[in-house]
Amino acid sequence: MHSAAPRRTDTGTSPLVLLRGAVAGGSAAAAVTTAFLLLLRAIGLSSLNLELLLGSALTRSVDGAAWLAGFGVHLSFGVLFALLYGAILQAARRQGAVAGAALGVVHALVSGFSLPIVLGLHPLIVSGVLANPGFFARNLGLREVAVFLLAHIVYGAVVGALVRPRRILPVEPDTEPLPRRRPLVGRR
Repeated sequence: MHSAAPRRTDTGTSPLVLLRGAVAGGSAAAAVTTAFLLLLRAIGLSSLNLELLLGSALTRSVDGAAWLAGFGVHLSFGVLFALLYGAILQAARRQGAVAGAALGVVHALVSGFSLPIVLGLHPLIVSGVLANPGFFARNLGLREVAVFLLAHIVYGAVVGALVRPRRILPVEPDTEPLPRRRPLVGRR
């Protein structure tokens, strides 16, 4: 007689799988969002520079070093938010780019309302070197509001596409094969 292995009833994502997915998906999503913003700035459709805002808070300068520092912070935040997205998607039993984009809208709303409060602590904004972009970057113009929202939706869609819950299937106990039975059809 074989001993039966315990059955796993957990059908969620293991924390390690979620962490790996968040690191990969969050980093990729933050990089795609940065590339999206760089493209919009390069073609003259936006002046929103989240990386420079983040980095200049650390370096207290407005230069390439500040942008690189901000890019690092943006990648780190991308991973942290991807962990939150992954947990929410897992709890809601949803996945994919559309579900991620929907979370991106929520993320944009929360970030947009908190932006002037958080940036009110930024040393270069407090000293007047940089202007406070305001709620949803509204002080930079209406186009920047749309860019701000769209950047968060892009981030969410990429995270949703890449951070996918993997099911842990039940482990079947070791059993001996059942004896074959004769079919009932045609049996008298």
